[in-house]
Amino acid sequence: MLKKVTVQWVDPTTYHGWQSVSDIKDFTPDTMESEGWLVESAKKFIKIALSKAVGHETYSDILVIPVGCLRYVKRRSVSEYKKRPRNKKKASG
Repeated sequence: MLKKVTVQWVDPTTYHGWQSVSDIKDFTPDTMESEGWLVESAKKFIKIALSKAVGHETYSDILVIPVGCLRYVKRRSVSEYKKRPRNKKKASG
């Protein structure tokens, strides 16, 4: 079974259209955060699956991030994902 992770990474960002030099100086890449299952951690990239089928080990929506864009990879514990108790509705009357 794959481990659940949270990944913070810097996303190269594109700005479309004509821009003045003063506007361009203010452009920066966006910082993103993604959660998923760690599929592979290689020398030059990591792969995480953003979706998992219930009941069997199949994954979808694979995100490949170059290590140069990574800020951190945090392993998540199962207890962080336990369901919160639902509020029971009071019977009216």
